[in-house]
Amino acid sequence: MSSRLLKHAFSLLHVDHVRLNAQWNYKHVISPYYRMYYIDDGEGMVSGERDKVTLEPGHIYLIPSFTLCNLSCPSYLSQYFIQFFEAAPDGISLFYNSRQLMKLPATDTDIANFKRMLAINPGRGINRSDNPKVYEKTPITASTVN
Repeated sequence: MSSRLLKHAFSLLHVDHVRLNAQWNYKHVISPYYRMYYIDDGEGMVSGERDKVTLEPGHIYLIPSFTLCNLSCPSYLSQYFIQFFEAAPDGISLFYNSRQLMKLPATDTDIANFKRMLAINPGRGINRSDNPKVYEKTPITASTVN
């Protein structure tokens, strides 16, 4: 029996807890990093080329890097988010063959981990704009990676 060791490395880019409104409405977003959301209140939507997922409280969402998506909020959305880069020794992403949006029910441990990531990484939010077309094009993206 062969065992596969995970040799990928992950670097934190941003972590924050934000409250969004109907202005959070962006089309054709594609990011070089992963996005992970935990929704604690409200509702939003993420749609990809094949998927359309409702962001709802009590769930975790993963958007793999380089996944084209649309982000929207009809009125109010409260979310924790973590954005991180992936480095693979062979250059092939874990999700190379499957760039789909993922949704899972959040456990108490998941929620505690999101809150802990925020607590131990103060000041790692996106404080300039919630518009990916703005914050993904600034040099701060490269300089905040640890």
